Amino acid sequence: MKKAVLKSISPDKPDDFNLMTRAQADEIDNKIKSAPKSKKKDINQPNLPVVSPEQFAPILDWIKNSPPERKWILDDMIPSSKVGVLSAAGGVGKSNLSNLIAFSITTGRTIGPFKPPKARRVFILNVEDEAEDMWRRFHFLAKLYDVSSKDKKLIQKNLFIYPGVGKIGPLMEFEGNNPKPTVYADWLKKSIIASKPDLVILDTKSRLYGLSENDNDHNTRWLQLLEQITTLTKCSFLIVHHVAKSRDELSASAGRGGSSLIDNSRFVISAASLNEQDAKDFELDTPENYFKLRLEKSSYAPKTPIYYFERLNEGIPKCVELKAERLERIAELMVKFLADQDKKFTRREIIRGAKKELKPLKEKLKDYKAVKNINEVLDFALKTGSLKEVDSKREGGGRTRVELEAVCY
Repeated sequence: MKKAVLKSISPDKPDDFNLMTRAQADEIDNKIKSAPKSKKKDINQPNLPVVSPEQFAPILDWIKNSPPERKWILDDMIPSSKVGVLSAAGGVGKSNLSNLIAFSITTGRTIGPFKPPKARRVFILNVEDEAEDMWRRFHFLAKLYDVSSKDKKLIQKNLFIYPGVGKIGPLMEFEGNNPKPTVYADWLKKSIIASKPDLVILDTKSRLYGLSENDNDHNTRWLQLLEQITTLTKCSFLIVHHVAKSRDELSASAGRGGSSLIDNSRFVISAASLNEQDAKDFELDTPENYFKLRLEKSSYAPKTPIYYFERLNEGIPKCVELKAERLERIAELMVKFLADQDKKFTRREIIRGAKKELKPLKEKLKDYKAVKNINEVLDFALKTGSLKEVDSKREGGGRTRVELEAVCY
């Protein structure tokens, strides 16, 4: 079979690195063309000498000296020089979400849970969406997030996008029964060497894989290919990965195919649609316009809280405080009610709702029985100043008791 010849990235095509200047594209193209050709087996089967004693890890030095501080691309989420996964079911908005992550990193702007310590370079290889679709998404993303002149300069310098639909194929293939890297893997490695990104986003795994989806050994071999590129270039990889719609939930193990991809990834960011309980809890009329996100797995950081996003024009996500908005609505209702009462109540009395004067409030708040929810509402009202604690003497003397008094109404 005749092998395809993969050309270097061309600055003459309008969809190649569409956010780069022609000078940048020329520079990278020249670097790729002048890069030394890889040997056929340099990634998959390196010719390694026998390890000598001096090549072993210096364990005594490790014990004696403090290790270097861990570096992050996104604080407590995406570490430097590691391979991880962004997983979600179809329709959640993985590509738009990965675009937002890239925008945050390349501009250094904090957006919801994405907190870059500084602006860094990102290379997006998208083999799922046409260039026109990507153009549309980034145009509306820039409008939503009010891109400044400073942002534009940073994007020009740091963001590289290659729409690879119909041009870039799987990174691995079979030679007999054995997986091996393809010419596209070599192209990717050379492109990374030339553009020097801190993070490479692969969108999506299913189109860049090329092996048996459910085979754990094949998934491990594919991940090892990326790890070898990471070792060479020091970049991180974020693999955009599909989840079956039947498993549309926040989970580190919900990814489609062999479990070894998730097991061997250093971090997993999971996104999912809102379920019926979420819609009820947040009193949403259109829950389909929202999704949730959490860092589900990390070898270096704890799980994050759940973050919520609303899909706006062209599906561009915006982080929203659904929980805070809900607490504010309930707190306003509760404070107005307490302000209309002739007497004051303690926190415990309000939570229990046993007093006859509190029965109308219980009827208004459907989730009154959830003690945790009422505690959160009271804490929110105290924090925002719409309630305050006052000391009150008990009838007949004795110790004082702490009551809650409405302030704003």
